[in-house]
Amino acid sequence: MTIHKAIVTRIKQLMKENNVNQSTLSKITGIPKSTINDLLNYRTKTTSSLYIVKISKAFDIKLSKFFDNDIFDNLEPLKNK
Repeated sequence: MTIHKAIVTRIKQLMKENNVNQSTLSKITGIPKSTINDLLNYRTKTTSSLYIVKISKAFDIKLSKFFDNDIFDNLEPLKNK
């Protein structure tokens, strides 16, 4: 799994656990709904670290807790361009 896919998967997990939809996530993070939609539907290839911070704060978890998940254990190595 790529780091981007793992981040999106983690965001979806948090949304499900907290019963939060895209509109609500947009409101509590200040991230435009269209950006969240693009992110969750893999229309972007990268994720802003600022977005990850905002999403972590929205779910009242530390950034370390965001990444403290099994999905980050076996990431694919990054490819050099």
